[in-house]
Amino acid sequence: MSGRDPLAWLERAAIGVTPVVALAIVALGLRIGAGGRTRGAMVYARPPGDGRPGLAWQLVVLADEGGVREVLPEATLDVTASTRADHARWHGVTNADGVAEAWLELRGVTRGEPVTLRATAESGDVLVDGVVDWPPSTPRVGADDVRLQATKTRGPLAIEVVLRDGKLVPGAPERAFVRVTDPATGKGVDDVALTFNPEPGLSLDRTTARTSADGWAEVHATAEFLLASWTIDARGAEPQQAISSWYGALPIAPGAAAGVLPQRLPPNEPFSLPLVTPPATRRLYVEVDDASGCDFAQTLDVSALSASGATELVLPPLAPGDYWLVTSSDAHGAESLTGSTLARPFEVRDATAKVTPPDARRAATPFFRFLALDGLARPRALAAGRKKRGMSVVFGALAIAAMLEMLLVLRAAARARIRLARLSEAAREVDGLAPSGGGGVVVLVLVTVLGFALIAALMMVRG
Repeated sequence: MSGRDPLAWLERAAIGVTPVVALAIVALGLRIGAGGRTRGAMVYARPPGDGRPGLAWQLVVLADEGGVREVLPEATLDVTASTRADHARWHGVTNADGVAEAWLELRGVTRGEPVTLRATAESGDVLVDGVVDWPPSTPRVGADDVRLQATKTRGPLAIEVVLRDGKLVPGAPERAFVRVTDPATGKGVDDVALTFNPEPGLSLDRTTARTSADGWAEVHATAEFLLASWTIDARGAEPQQAISSWYGALPIAPGAAAGVLPQRLPPNEPFSLPLVTPPATRRLYVEVDDASGCDFAQTLDVSALSASGATELVLPPLAPGDYWLVTSSDAHGAESLTGSTLARPFEVRDATAKVTPPDARRAATPFFRFLALDGLARPRALAAGRKKRGMSVVFGALAIAAMLEMLLVLRAAARARIRLARLSEAAREVDGLAPSGGGGVVVLVLVTVLGFALIAALMMVRG
């Protein structure tokens, strides 16, 4: 057979062209499976509270491209929600974290009632749309005891310590309440002389005090650093009574917003509260919660309002009841109450109502919220379908190309064997020698298969 055989030349060309065509089809399959940039919103819901009609929704607007997510700041949103009895709308913009707090005043909404929610971007794209399925219960886990735990105590009298806001904010004075009780009866002991011995890092407005008729005394404490501890010595009115003591550390919320919230607010009236945040805090997440759920939520861009970190929070009118004002630099700080998150208790009562003593208040426990809607779920499903189709094209092309390449190599090897046999016959006639054969064909086939297998493995790793 002549070396210029057109069919042989085409087969040799096909051996080189087949991998190139296969790689081109692989690239096309990858392009088919690659998803574009999609936008969506994650919606977090809180149960309704008792102090104000409506629901608070936290929306996080995200862009997803190839599984890589990024938040979208300053995204304009139009949010609508409806129940069987009411309809509400909210319009606003996300902050630098891509977060927007939307309050939808749905009157008559009850816990667990289905709510249809829809959020659209300024361009008209639907970011999320669906019906919120509420969990059967919204438990709050945590201690109800507001008293601080002592490191060491001694003496016949029991000493209890309560902080007005639960934690100290560095640089801001905090009301600390100390109560002395008789362990046998649990009643407060009157006219007990208290001596406060702060350690470095804690300053007090006074170092001595005497308990009132119900055993209470008050002192203003300020944390100067991130550590604050003190010793309280108590001596009864009787000279022969031994000194009792309480030693322990006071919890600190570094980076928390400082502000003086009155213990009591008037009902059904708005209230303006000045807040000061540390220089590193750029955004403040605020919400008002009661024992049932959330009554108010808002984000404050502190850096945009004041270079000094001072801002003013306006609380909405609330019905009479017990509440917590939660402030945090974290969008989900209320779920853990750790770090810079602070939950300040306050009451909404008439001026004639009796003031609640500190020991009667419940300690703040993590406030429940849940992922109500995932606006990226549908785009993720569509992207997964595209990716599956694209990878089917990729692996199909690799399988076909591998089989075609092996057939071409084997056919070329068969032609070579025929030529080798003719040369061998001619060599024997000349000098009795024959060219030696080898396993080159097998090696070539294995290398071909290994090459396509390597490409397939790389595609699987990428997938």
